[in-house]
Amino acid sequence: MKINTLRVEAFVASVLVHFGLLYLASGCGTLDEFEEPPPSYEDTEAIDRRTPSVAEIRNLLSDMTYTPNSGRGYGNMQFVPDAQLDQWIQQNRSKIEEIAGYLPEGFVIEVVGHTDRTGPLYAGLGSPGNQWLSRERARRVYQRMIQAGMDASLLTFRGVADEQLLQNVEEDDPSHRRVTLGVTLEK
Repeated sequence: MKINTLRVEAFVASVLVHFGLLYLASGCGTLDEFEEPPPSYEDTEAIDRRTPSVAEIRNLLSDMTYTPNSGRGYGNMQFVPDAQLDQWIQQNRSKIEEIAGYLPEGFVIEVVGHTDRTGPLYAGLGSPGNQWLSRERARRVYQRMIQAGMDASLLTFRGVADEQLLQNVEEDDPSHRRVTLGVTLEK
């Protein structure tokens, strides 16, 4: 008996089509599931994967020290040259505000004023004292930041006089006369 190969192929094809249609009709493999491609992310660099720690935020802020004229911009009673400070705020504002957005609840950015070891710590002998000078420096920068439109609820200030001198620099070097940014608990 001779088998007609065309008839066998047609029979096999009809059986396969029949079972394929039954499979789709049963809902086990609908085409609807695959009609829409998954969303694509064009800019994967812009996706924030995690929130930085307080230590990482402090590190980011430490790069933004304000020292006008290498500290020589702070004369005997001169605190902050306004034009230089305004330029510094303008250059760093967006970065400071971005960093402030990462602050955990209860933390604020702290504006810290510093002095060198020239002069007394406290007022006396015709000098206002380094403690007062450092606090005034920080207060004036803090006020200018708020005047520039920064959120006062995310900022605070304090003076530390000569408690945090720069390393490898003479104690009376004017570069110690600066304002730094840090992170602290809200008061």
